[in-house]
Amino acid sequence: MKNKFIKLSAFVFATVALASCLKDKNFDNGSAGIENDQAQQKVVSIELTTTDTLNFLNTSFAAAATTSTFNLVPIQIAGGAAATTDVHVVVALDPTLVTAYNLANGTAYTTPASSTYTIPSLTVTIPAGQSRGYVQISLIPNNFIGLSSAFGLRIVSVDGGYLVAAGYKSYGVAAFGIKNEFQGSYSNAGVRYAYPVPFVSYTYPNPVPAGYSAIVPMPSPKFAATIDATHNAIDMANQGGAGHQYYVNTPAGASTSTSTTPIPVTIVLSPNALAQYSNISYQHYDYTPATHTYHFITSYNNAPGGSGVYRILDETLTLQP
Repeated sequence: MKNKFIKLSAFVFATVALASCLKDKNFDNGSAGIENDQAQQKVVSIELTTTDTLNFLNTSFAAAATTSTFNLVPIQIAGGAAATTDVHVVVALDPTLVTAYNLANGTAYTTPASSTYTIPSLTVTIPAGQSRGYVQISLIPNNFIGLSSAFGLRIVSVDGGYLVAAGYKSYGVAAFGIKNEFQGSYSNAGVRYAYPVPFVSYTYPNPVPAGYSAIVPMPSPKFAATIDATHNAIDMANQGGAGHQYYVNTPAGASTSTSTTPIPVTIVLSPNALAQYSNISYQHYDYTPATHTYHFITSYNNAPGGSGVYRILDETLTLQP
């Protein structure tokens, strides 16, 4: 009896060992095991970014006074594989994603009221032969100028034998703003002059008085960021940040004009401008439509109470293509 038990045990051990070896061999050569290749699994994901795990994208739409439709969120087959038949992906809005993003990143994006936009469909079709479809949004862009808006979205389901991507690829936050007609990057051909105290004042268009020293070059390029439909924030001189900005008001429609005659524009300092600009002198500001060029002449004493160095800023900003 004892010998039979020993023989049986040896047979079972050998069988298990053989099966184990075969399984390991099959796993090693790829004929068995867990499939993790998303492209092979036919996975669908929200593709806002490819470089990090935030899956967040901030984009800008062109200003317009009438309803426009934009591609807001791309839905893509992993690996860029083309669909063999139409693939239908159902998504849902999720405002909690925007709230979570704000808390994690110190931002203040808001989800627009439903009365201010239309999403034509929350079912995205990836057409046969293609690898991507879009959640679209229709809105009047000018109603959103100056606002920081965002939508959170999740993939709910997909047909055609596809799977919803795991983790952050199944959801994302799409933020957007509206750029007015003057937003953009501007080259700067300009000079900053300085005159030590006691200083000599300056009045445009008189020549710069003797004793001023030119400090060149001026920082280039400079960016004109949208504030509202006609106002843009532009950094002063070589300074940066909200406390060093002009708010430039350019007449609407000027960017599409072909006139070569400079148009006067008005400026104010940003609301939180630093105290050193309390005695600024607005000398001359204009915009030439044909060349998309601003010309600014500004002078100021760079310390409160007029105790610092007197400066003249002569800037020529031209929109870059």
